[in-house]
Amino acid sequence: MKLKFAEILKNIWEKFIGKIDSFMDKIYLGKKFKIPRREEIFFILCIVAASVVYFFAPETNITGEGGIGIVVFTFILMYGIIVFSNKKLLSVIEDVEIWEIIFGVLIVLFSYYGVGLIKQSVGIGFRFGVTNTVFFLAGLTIAFYGIRRLDVTWAFFLLLGALAIANMVFIGNSPIDILAGRTLAPLEASWVSSLLNTLGYKTTVSYGQTVSTVIFQDRYARVPIAGACTGIQGMTLYTTLTGGMMIGTGIPYKKRAIFLGVGAAILFLLNFLRLVILSLVAYHYGMAEMYSVHEWLGGVIFLIFVFFFWVLVIGREIRKVSSDVCAEEKRKSDNTDGRVSDGSLGENRPRTSEEEQETGDSGSS
Repeated sequence: MKLKFAEILKNIWEKFIGKIDSFMDKIYLGKKFKIPRREEIFFILCIVAASVVYFFAPETNITGEGGIGIVVFTFILMYGIIVFSNKKLLSVIEDVEIWEIIFGVLIVLFSYYGVGLIKQSVGIGFRFGVTNTVFFLAGLTIAFYGIRRLDVTWAFFLLLGALAIANMVFIGNSPIDILAGRTLAPLEASWVSSLLNTLGYKTTVSYGQTVSTVIFQDRYARVPIAGACTGIQGMTLYTTLTGGMMIGTGIPYKKRAIFLGVGAAILFLLNFLRLVILSLVAYHYGMAEMYSVHEWLGGVIFLIFVFFFWVLVIGREIRKVSSDVCAEEKRKSDNTDGRVSDGSLGENRPRTSEEEQETGDSGSS
């Protein structure tokens, strides 16, 4: 009996997953860290995709969406971390239909060709950028987790939509960009100038409508600060990604708001220090070197901060909430001795497999 086309594709997909699965067995990573296979593979693919985009697609740095090589890398890598950190929430998805896999693969293809043609038609350029990345990650998510369980995956697609919107508002002279140039740029320029003057440098500030410039008086060195230079993009990216990081963790929403606000404030201060460093580079080594450092310094600071903030602060809170949930479940289990009340005659009955699943799910939401 001949296999249907869908069954053939499903067999190919299962063989592909099986090969990766056997490879992970050989290096014992999954067994050592007790990582669910699907999240492990998803995370590895995100690392590979991010590396390919960053190291082998230098044209992303000259796309019409701006200098986004490091940003595209960050989007893919951190989305992989977000999915990876929510493995308990996603573990309720047991299987994916072949039509969902095909649909996800088609979106992945569309992320390059379809989005590229649309961008080219509006004059942005065909090259792979943030908009392409959002569609790519959406397709990858559907291929791995499907779309039937939207009660579980909706927040991840909402996160990708937020990233797409955040990218759109920063293309060109967006209203947010202009607003940051008029409000945050003068503030940061004055702070930079005051600190440099305290350190013994002679500087002044030229305030424009949307660009403020720190000028050294005894040497031709100046650092223009526009809206995009104020750190507003990094703060927006941080709040969006960190909000996604806390999906399904059980962290109270009040604490989530505090984490978002504190992290954004720290990023603002780190961006201020970045501007000071760039000013010193411009003074001592020249404008060309300053622009060279400008290309990578912000991205490196952002990645280091977000990584350590996630691990040391948010990760610690996630572990604390998880341990509290586990302790509460154990207490309930000890009190009922594996039995739950059905509300009739005050008697208990054994748990069903569906109730056990619901108890596990509630601890991860």
